[in-house]
Amino acid sequence: MLKLSFQKLSLAPLLFLLLFLTPVPITSAFATSPSGITKTKSSGLAGYEIATPSDTITLVQGSWVVPTVTCKVGETTFSRYLVGIQGDDGGADFLCSSGSAVYSPDCEFLSIDTGCTGISGGDKVSPGDKMTSVSTENYVTHTATVTLTDTTKAWTYAHTFTDARSLIEGFWVLEGDSPLTKFTLLKTSGNLATIGSKHGSLASFSPSYPITRYELVNGADVLATTSSLSGTTSAFSIKWLKAS
Repeated sequence: MLKLSFQKLSLAPLLFLLLFLTPVPITSAFATSPSGITKTKSSGLAGYEIATPSDTITLVQGSWVVPTVTCKVGETTFSRYLVGIQGDDGGADFLCSSGSAVYSPDCEFLSIDTGCTGISGGDKVSPGDKMTSVSTENYVTHTATVTLTDTTKAWTYAHTFTDARSLIEGFWVLEGDSPLTKFTLLKTSGNLATIGSKHGSLASFSPSYPITRYELVNGADVLATTSSLSGTTSAFSIKWLKAS
């Protein structure tokens, strides 16, 4: 939080005027001022997150290519990529289960992981698939919709549900534990949002809103890094560095 200090002045009215005109800083969910993109470390995340202290988010969208994972004999590790609005999101798991690589769609509604309940048994995820997640919020009808698409396999899963919350955080993140599943470079694109009356790329909202760029760590070990945003759709990539 920004701290303001002034030298002691002999003119009391002037001091009062300066204090009165000084804007009160807004403390966001990420404890950073809306002056650009802040890079920070996290024990569970890599990627980007945006906070909106005074406006609501009505859309978060992003696309990515499912990476290939490498599993050691008997290895069980976890990683997934999610795009959404504060617990209403779609994504994909890519992990190791007892030494076997596992790929599957992933959905959360109201911050509850459902695993995309009701998705067709034939709707699967494979490495190299291009996927897109779109989360929308309707504050008039108090409903939300998460739409997850596998463009490569030509399937789409959509779910609309009741959500009366006022949501102020959007994210495009890799979630993982230590040790972290070894994966090839995770490439993303089309990272867009609608906040208030503005629709645009993630980067276009800086410096109006605080944006956080996460690096996934375990103590002093960096497990995964996040590249800077580039292009008109704020493309970025997440690189695996080590398991622990």
